[in-house]
Amino acid sequence: MKQLAAFGRSTWLQYVALFQWATPLGYLAYKVLLPVAQIVFFVQLGVFATGPGNALYFALGNSLQIAANGAIFGVIATVANERHNGTLPLLLGSPANRLVSS
Repeated sequence: MKQLAAFGRSTWLQYVALFQWATPLGYLAYKVLLPVAQIVFFVQLGVFATGPGNALYFALGNSLQIAANGAIFGVIATVANERHNGTLPLLLGSPANRLVSS
């Protein structure tokens, strides 16, 4: 039960932090409906083109691509938000030593 509560909190925090522009229904569609529809579409396309023997190959490939898409979107959103807020010059201009290794 603790894991489910932690999952719910982290999902809500991610929605608030990254998807303020979307409604909760749009967020759910982006996180659940879009990946499932993408996998189904490309698996069906691959089965049509090459036969049913490669369906697992297409499903695994699309799953990896969707995971990479999430990481890429996170980096792009971070850079876009930083550019919008203009905080990087302030951070780089601070008197912190960037060569310190822990």
